[in-house]
Amino acid sequence: MWPALWMLGQNFSTVSWPYCGEIDIMEMVGGNGLENRTVGTAHWNNGGVYESNGTTKKPYAPVSYGDNYSLSGTETLANAFHIFGLTWTPDSITWYIDGVQYHSMAIDSSASLSAFQKDFFLIFNVAVGGDWPGSPDANTVFPQRMLVDYVRVFQQN
Repeated sequence: MWPALWMLGQNFSTVSWPYCGEIDIMEMVGGNGLENRTVGTAHWNNGGVYESNGTTKKPYAPVSYGDNYSLSGTETLANAFHIFGLTWTPDSITWYIDGVQYHSMAIDSSASLSAFQKDFFLIFNVAVGGDWPGSPDANTVFPQRMLVDYVRVFQQN
């Protein structure tokens, strides 16, 4: 299972991923003893060249920059509600869980990081399988759910 609270650039439908940018506020991949770990990551295009159909070339070089935070002891993310936070300014993106900062990334208006100077939209989902968690197997428990108590968005004046 792969629950996540994340954002994509509002221009996703016109420029596609990774050009639009992506900010993962919270991702959690269950199983294998990882039920106590959350991950916060940013993804964007950093130039480079991707060759498509052997003739058409587009700049394409996805970059991922992130970190993870693990709860202590036997606590898991499913044992209680947790507050996942993100502070996003023109200069940085900072990730929090339960008020504890665990990751920060400097951003600027350079061409490679310009996606993070534009509008984004929120996505909440629980994916079943994928490249990161792998496919469900006989040990995967169904049904699954992700409970969200509230969402707050603040904008600095």
